Amino acid sequence: MASFLGVTVAAALWWAYFDVVSIAAERVLARARGAERAALGRDSYTYLHLPMVVGIILLALGFKKVLAYVGDGTHHRLTDPLHGLGLLALYGGVIVYLLGHVGFRLRNMRSVNWPRVATTVLLVLLLPVADHLPALAALGLLAVVCAGMVGVEVVLFGGARRALRDEFLTEHGAGPAPGR
Repeated sequence: MASFLGVTVAAALWWAYFDVVSIAAERVLARARGAERAALGRDSYTYLHLPMVVGIILLALGFKKVLAYVGDGTHHRLTDPLHGLGLLALYGGVIVYLLGHVGFRLRNMRSVNWPRVATTVLLVLLLPVADHLPALAALGLLAVVCAGMVGVEVVLFGGARRALRDEFLTEHGAGPAPGR
């Protein structure tokens, strides 16, 4: 179960980056010229990717701690809460990743993705709650929040998302997605 929940969180973060924002950022960078393009590339793919990478590394540490709690019957029971560094890495990794992602989008598209900001705030508020949950339940709560963020974005931005992806596919010679 812990592996499934971990993959759910990882897939949600992957989706948050690669579904739309990476395509839109690529288009913005391709249109920029000269010093503006260099600054955009520097800011976006160096400074603003750093928190995303740090977030992923922290999340991996959090996953490791949860798996140690779940898989080790000698030192931990399934009912033991995940405290300290493990919990901070688990939730903090996603929080740092999303903050980096919000900054990346703001720099590239000059817009804020409010569902991601709300998710970040929600995760901060849930940290004290997760501190009292068994490690597996804390991971489950994180997975529900991340999957919920994806679901909200699909509903809120579905039309714009499809249009952007269809344009991308057409530009790259694949044509619109089937069934459209």
